[in-house]
Amino acid sequence: MTQIELNEILKQHQLWINSKCEEGKRADLSYADLRYADLRGANLRNAELMFANLKHANLKHSDLRYADLAGVNLIAADLTNADLSGANLRNAKLMYAVLSASKLMRTILAIATLTGATLEGADLTGAILESANLRFTNLTGANLMFANLISTNLLGSRLINADLRNVKLGATDFMDAILEGANLEGTGLHFLNGPRFDGIYDSKDDSLYFDNMVDDLDYWLENFQKIAEFYELRNSEIEVYNNWIKSLKELS
Repeated sequence: MTQIELNEILKQHQLWINSKCEEGKRADLSYADLRYADLRGANLRNAELMFANLKHANLKHSDLRYADLAGVNLIAADLTNADLSGANLRNAKLMYAVLSASKLMRTILAIATLTGATLEGADLTGAILESANLRFTNLTGANLMFANLISTNLLGSRLINADLRNVKLGATDFMDAILEGANLEGTGLHFLNGPRFDGIYDSKDDSLYFDNMVDDLDYWLENFQKIAEFYELRNSEIEVYNNWIKSLKELS
């Protein structure tokens, strides 16, 4: 697709939005080859982009609210300051993409791959990241309040000063993640990777890591039933976690 053809599609889509669907035409770029495309500031709100190839595309400041980007290839794309609120990015490929200061409120990112992506200062409030791969991502200063992180892989990720209040956890992998200064209020625990705390640390003070772990155990023992209901744990899982926590408490 040439830049001229793309510009015409964007023009018709803008008209479709401005006329409340009465004029122009909704952009359908599903399966389109848009590698290295210049889409800076483009208005693609509610557009169809399923399985499009946007590898290395420039989407800075673009409007992708409520767009359908399921299965899209955004490897190494630049989405700095882009607005993807409410968009569908299920099973999208976002490896090494730049999403600094982007808006991803209530965005669907289930089973998406974001390995090595930069989401510094991004707003992921209420985002669905269930079973997503966020290994080695930079989430410094990101807002993840109320996000769904069930079965999310955050191995080696940087969550320094991130806001994780009231996120939904379960089988979440925080192995070797850096959570220094992160706000974990309402999560029920500070560190979760199944029944283990290995590798998660406060880079300033190793003793703080141990103190936080003991505080978490106290919290679990006092509020276990409430936490079990929140994370929808099965009876077998409750028994395993309860015995594990008690044994760790005895050791501490």
